Amino acid sequence: VEYGLQRIGWGLFKKVVIADRAAVLVLNVFNNYEAYSGFHYIMAVLMYSVDLYMDFSGGIDIVIGAAQMFGITMDENFRQPYFSKSIGEFWRRWHITLGTWMKDYVFYPFSLSKAMNKLGKFFKKHSKTRFGKYMAKALPICLADLLIFFIVGVWHGAAWKYIVYGMYNGIIMSFSSIMAPVYEKMFKITHINKTARWYRGWQIIRTFILVNISWYFDNAATLTDAFRLMGNTFKHASFSMDAVVKMFGSQLDLIILLAGCLVWLIISILKEKGIVIREALDRKPLIIRWAVYIALVMSVAMLGYISNTSGGFMYAQF
Repeated sequence: VEYGLQRIGWGLFKKVVIADRAAVLVLNVFNNYEAYSGFHYIMAVLMYSVDLYMDFSGGIDIVIGAAQMFGITMDENFRQPYFSKSIGEFWRRWHITLGTWMKDYVFYPFSLSKAMNKLGKFFKKHSKTRFGKYMAKALPICLADLLIFFIVGVWHGAAWKYIVYGMYNGIIMSFSSIMAPVYEKMFKITHINKTARWYRGWQIIRTFILVNISWYFDNAATLTDAFRLMGNTFKHASFSMDAVVKMFGSQLDLIILLAGCLVWLIISILKEKGIVIREALDRKPLIIRWAVYIALVMSVAMLGYISNTSGGFMYAQF
C-alpha cells in the first residue's frame, strides 16, 4: 500500500505539476500557429515532449500504483525513453507494452513467415556481394518494422498525419538496419570509439531531435499543418525571454515547470544508473522520508491547478 501510494503521488506530480503547465504553451501555439513564429514552434515541440511523456507516464504511474495497492504487479510501460541512443531503442523504452504486443503478434509472425523466408532466399541466391547477402537477412526485418509502424500510426488515429508519424519512425529504423554494415565501416575508417561518453551523448541528442521532429505529425491538427509548422520552424527563430513567459502564462508557472523538470531529470538519471528510488528512500531516516512525502503531497495540492488546460489524460481514450 505504501509503495502504491508513492507511485500514485509521483504520477500525479508528473501530470498536474509538470504536464498541465507544459500543455499551456503547446495548446497556445499548436491551436493558433499562424500567430506565432519559428522560435515559438521550437518551444512548443519541446514542451510537447515534456507534456506527452509526463501526461502518459504519469497516468501509467497512477494505474500501476493503484494496482500495487491491491497486490497486483503490472508491467512497466516506460524506461527513461529520452535517454535512448537510437529510434529503435526509444521504442523499446517508450510504451513498452504496446511494443511488446506488436513484436509478439506482428513482427515475429510477419518476418518469419513463408513469404519473407522466400524473399530472403531470393535475395541471397541472386546477390553476389556481401552487402546483398546481408540484405537477404535484413529485408524481412525492415519490412516488418514498416508494417508495425504503419499499424502504430493507424492505432493512434485514422488520419494521414498519424500514418506519416508511424512511417517516419519505421523508415528511420529500417534505414538504420540497412545501413548498419556501412556505419561499421565508417567507424573503422574514422577510428570512432562507440563507447566513448561524448559519442553516447551525441547519440542521445540526435535521437531526441529525431523524436521531436515526429511530434509535429503527432500533435498538428492536420498533415498539411504539420508540414507548414516544420517549414516555418527556422523562420524568425529569434529568442525572446518575454515571449517564453507570455506563452507559459506567468513567470511563476515557468519557474515551477523548470523546477519540476529538474526533479524528474535527477530521478531519471538515478534510475538510469540502476538505483531503485523507493528502495533507496526506504533506507533513509524517518524524518527525510516524511519530508519527501509531505513535499510531494503539498506540491500536487498547491501547484496542481491550471485553469486553461483540460485536465484530462491524453491517452484516456485508448
